[in-house]
Amino acid sequence: MQEKTEIFRIIDIIEKSMLVYFDADKINIASFGNILPHVHWHVMARFEADSYFPEPMWGAKQRESKLDLPNFEVFFTQLGEKL
Repeated sequence: MQEKTEIFRIIDIIEKSMLVYFDADKINIASFGNILPHVHWHVMARFEADSYFPEPMWGAKQRESKLDLPNFEVFFTQLGEKL
């Protein structure tokens, strides 16, 4: 049970960090383990202007989009400091 608590604590930090850093409209969180016996998480910043919004990112493209996002490396560095 401690592992689950720790996983959700980390996902919460990632979600909150992405909302602020990327100025996202919302965050989608999904976990999959369909074929291989493992679980992994997708934490995805979503924007009303993204190509798929409001549909899932693996769904049908709704429009062409060109988002101007801040530097990912800076985000990962800052996130690493929080974790």
